[in-house]
Amino acid sequence: MLRQSALLLFAAFFLTLASSPTEAAHTTLHKSVEQALLYSPRLQVLKHNRDAVKHELEQSRGEYLPSIDMILGYGTDQHSDRSTRAAGADPADDDWDARGEASLSLTQRLYDGGVVKNRVAARKALVDSADYRVFDNAQSIALDAIIAHLDVYRQRELVALSEKNVKIHQDILGSLEELRDAGAGSIADVTQVQGRLARAESSLYNVKAEMAAAEANYRRVVGSDPQQVGFAGVPKIVPATQVQALSESEKSNPKVLALGADLLEAEAREKLAEAAYHPNLNLELSTNYRDQVEGSPSWQHSNEAMLRMRWNLFSGGQDKYGIKAATSRKLQSRSNREDQLISVLEETTATWAQYQSAGRQVGAYRNAVKYSEQTLDSYLKQFNVAQRSLLDVLDAENEYFQSGGQLVTAAVNQTIAAYRLLALSGRLRVAETAGVPGDEPEYLRALRNEIDLQKSAQVRPVAPPPVVALPEPVAVLEEPEVEPTEKSVRAFVDLWADAWRTQDVERYLSYYSADYQPERGRDLAAWEEFRRRRLSQPAYIQLVIKDLQIEVLDDGRQSVRFVQEYHSNLYIDQVQKMLELEPWQDSWRILREIAVPPNN
Repeated sequence: MLRQSALLLFAAFFLTLASSPTEAAHTTLHKSVEQALLYSPRLQVLKHNRDAVKHELEQSRGEYLPSIDMILGYGTDQHSDRSTRAAGADPADDDWDARGEASLSLTQRLYDGGVVKNRVAARKALVDSADYRVFDNAQSIALDAIIAHLDVYRQRELVALSEKNVKIHQDILGSLEELRDAGAGSIADVTQVQGRLARAESSLYNVKAEMAAAEANYRRVVGSDPQQVGFAGVPKIVPATQVQALSESEKSNPKVLALGADLLEAEAREKLAEAAYHPNLNLELSTNYRDQVEGSPSWQHSNEAMLRMRWNLFSGGQDKYGIKAATSRKLQSRSNREDQLISVLEETTATWAQYQSAGRQVGAYRNAVKYSEQTLDSYLKQFNVAQRSLLDVLDAENEYFQSGGQLVTAAVNQTIAAYRLLALSGRLRVAETAGVPGDEPEYLRALRNEIDLQKSAQVRPVAPPPVVALPEPVAVLEEPEVEPTEKSVRAFVDLWADAWRTQDVERYLSYYSADYQPERGRDLAAWEEFRRRRLSQPAYIQLVIKDLQIEVLDDGRQSVRFVQEYHSNLYIDQVQKMLELEPWQDSWRILREIAVPPNN
């Protein structure tokens, strides 16, 4: 029953593929899966193997039918005995005579101890196993195509976000350069944005390379170039609970079903080995014609109708050990099935957790994008009236960009996890309307909207108020202009964070004083080696600094407190951090660094 259900599902999937429309301008998720299944040589190999096993099954069933054999012969022979040779004949005489013979025989198996029955049962179980393996690989190839399709979508969206990020930096830089050229802007602000723009462009180059890799993987899996691809949401048939997901995987996972069929084949082989203890009983009918055989000048004709029993009584223990070997293979097949079931249930549990986690992340990142966009808009307006620093604006823009990319990734991960759950239960099907370009949720489409800096706020700090002359006779002593300490501290922290983000180890370490005191009493050399590993190992590092506060200490030192959000492919955390800075030449160096969790 389970095999019939699986095959019906398999047939329905391919019938759905056959009816799908072809669109040259764009590629739906359904079309990607269809092309992958038609292209895959691996699937064709398994289908040919299944056909071969089916033919072997029909071959075994032929043993139920009678066997009819005909023998015809004509030639010559030489024969000499007392009745055929003449008296006084020389033994060396060599007389050859013509000879002819013909026979027709029919053999019908009546009893064989279950040999044919169990051989047919074993072949039938192999056919079932081959069917399940074809179905399992079809599900696996379809899932690979889904992942490849959605990964292309994700990387293209990340490229679009990166291009948007570059454009925002270019717009901010353009406004600041206008102010600088007019003599009302800060050169430091311009160089700061230039540095951020260079990093944004570097990030764009990186995601473009990853997009090219995703497109190459799509070509490998599907066999054609991806056109315009669309996002596909969670299918409606995904299990509603973890218990339901586990139950469906246990009942209808194709790998488990295939190994269940292998177990039935091993049981049939065991019974086939036991049949060697039984006799064979055949009905044998034959007619024979012989002409001038063995020197006879005449012909002979005979007919037979016989029941013949053949029974091996001793074979040196071969049958005994053959049965033991078949029993061991049966136990091996049973253990294989149980081991596979454990793996499937473990994978289903992990995939369900990923599905739930991705769904919650989508909700969280939607809020993050919404609030970070509002924050960026507010910071731009506050910067326009000198209530926010340029660093605040750039950090807000970076947070918006990072949240957008994480939202796209979480949405794609949720869909992939949903389809993986369906594949684990052998129920993976893709609707024809899934993944139509432009049909994604509004929260993903909104990420492509441009941020109008001119509408939000001209990135243009208000010029300082005019100097009002004091009335005589008050004397005004002009103080020399100095670079504000707070501004230089903020610039230093930004450079330090930038070296961390870009994983520039040498530049990062150069911002620490020779008298730096590592936490937990570590040796400075050991600490440096530790930090080198921490910066070098991740594939990427994202770092956001917020709520920066500065306090003046003795001897010109500065205490800087802020909230630090760290995210890499290996670790994620958020801490409150304190840096103690000491003056060094025209800048600063870190004397102490203390991280405290937010709840402490």
